[in-house]
Amino acid sequence: MNSKEFLNELKKYSNDLLVSMSFDQIFKEELLKLYPRKIINCHAGKLPFYRDRNILNWALINNEKEFGISVHFIDKGINTGDIILQKTYEIKDSDDYTTLLNLCHKECASLLYESLILFLEDNVKAYKQKRKKKGGGNI
Repeated sequence: MNSKEFLNELKKYSNDLLVSMSFDQIFKEELLKLYPRKIINCHAGKLPFYRDRNILNWALINNEKEFGISVHFIDKGINTGDIILQKTYEIKDSDDYTTLLNLCHKECASLLYESLILFLEDNVKAYKQKRKKKGGGNI
């Protein structure tokens, strides 16, 4: 993704938007400069809390009553970009990793679709993430 070859290939196209989901690489500055505020990510965590990986596991381990899904702009940090859409979902007593993952697959697709509509309508109203208080849920 961050290789010169890939970046050169991307430059051949007039991409309006790049979409990331469950991607295992950090986008480097050169890519971010090519597409300022045109790269979005769907993250199965309620930002700014639970920025890292394995969010669903940690939500269950921590006995959370809810978890969130966020669509945000990608910036040079890890899941630190401005939030485009965010929704919260109840964690039921009967839920486990599989049920939450299935819900995430469905809801991430829906939130990404909603985000794309906002882009098409030129109606994106992203907001900055609030700073976490010390000891927040960034696991």
